[in-house]
Amino acid sequence: MKSLKTWMVLSEASADATTFFHEVLCGIACFDPTGATTIKKGADILPFFTNKSIVAKDSGLNDITPSSKEKWYKFIDDTVVQTPPGEDPSTEIQSKEASEEYWNDNGIDARKRDAINVANAIVKRIGKPSGTVYWTGPTNDATHFGAADIAYNEQGISLKFGEGQFKNLTVNQFARAALGTGKEVELLTELHTNVPEKWDNMTYDWLALIEKSLNGWDVTKFRSKTGSKRTRAEALIEAKNLFRGWKSQIGPDWGGYQKLRVKDSDVQVFHDLLYVPKKKSVYDKDDKKGERNRVKQFRYICRKLYDQGPAQIRKTWKTQRNELFTNIFGEYFKKKDAIIKENLHVVFERQISVGEKPMIYAAEGGRSIKRVPSKAEFDNAIQSISFSYEGKTTGAGYTFILLAQQDPADPKEKIMEITIFFRWKAGGQMVGNPDTSSESEMYIKDYTEVFKELK
Repeated sequence: MKSLKTWMVLSEASADATTFFHEVLCGIACFDPTGATTIKKGADILPFFTNKSIVAKDSGLNDITPSSKEKWYKFIDDTVVQTPPGEDPSTEIQSKEASEEYWNDNGIDARKRDAINVANAIVKRIGKPSGTVYWTGPTNDATHFGAADIAYNEQGISLKFGEGQFKNLTVNQFARAALGTGKEVELLTELHTNVPEKWDNMTYDWLALIEKSLNGWDVTKFRSKTGSKRTRAEALIEAKNLFRGWKSQIGPDWGGYQKLRVKDSDVQVFHDLLYVPKKKSVYDKDDKKGERNRVKQFRYICRKLYDQGPAQIRKTWKTQRNELFTNIFGEYFKKKDAIIKENLHVVFERQISVGEKPMIYAAEGGRSIKRVPSKAEFDNAIQSISFSYEGKTTGAGYTFILLAQQDPADPKEKIMEITIFFRWKAGGQMVGNPDTSSESEMYIKDYTEVFKELK
């Protein structure tokens, strides 16, 4: 199989200005390619909505009248700045987002050129519009056109600027698809609810290590003064006492650990122990970065005790953390094994934006025009695809890998691979929930390679 790798970060995509302009300009260019070339600022677009070259649609496919009630109206509002009586009328556009300056500063002309090229390829593929082009971007995938951005002649079309990518999935969307539980699942909340004692055990082991770090602290390595009357040796004694009290107060309680705040006088103690003038990434009572008042967070103090403490403690925690992550994530996915296997095809279905009707996917300036199967076509052909997954502890966390293949015995016959990461980033350990991120690699050029009946 020919391979084309397209990397995708699976995070919620925002409907920003550049997306708006690309979608709407492409719709206009499908209907009126000559008119599209004359557009030089956002305000030039409004007449095309007025003459029905393009119409915005809501989830019920009702027309949306362009007005200040719509968030996107600022991109096309042609209202000019008012001038005092007796002065010549102004030509300055009131909305900065609809102005020529905004257009130029944000590189919208490149979007226009791409949109026109994409439109030419679409018209060549499915013909000219027999009526108004629908801009379905505002529908949030709620119509029978699914993830389409524009539609005409009853054909939905998903548009992407440049190289493009299919609809992004968040980690929670992935979990909802893989676990088959609908819209209500928040994966980390589910994991906390499912095995709260394991998070508590992780907290207990973490605090035990931090206490061990304090007990092995070497104050002689700090030669500079603390900035207060307290010596570092005295600060260490007080820090140990404070820590033991907080550790006893919290016990093995993940929630209690995350919420505990300390007094200003306690902040001074740890400042006297840990602060080193002119050195970055140390505990500093005057810290202004990050979360407000983070120096008062017990978990932040623990993070700095970990970062600035004995190297052996960091090495030990990495080993323990991997075991704990496998215990939490690995055991959870193991229990859900049958459900996950049953729903792996749903993740693939969501990734390529399968909907009620077949859809055209257009990207790369019109060089990539693909037909995405309808739900019925997808269900009919999915039996020819093999799905598998693997979960493993790697690096600073746990990794879940989903693989779609045409031939499970041949590694070269891959269709798509999605990787989900659960890990604490380098900025800190045990500070809130693990970070989640995902990336996907698509190995095929066209879905006709998988769905042979598509043309």
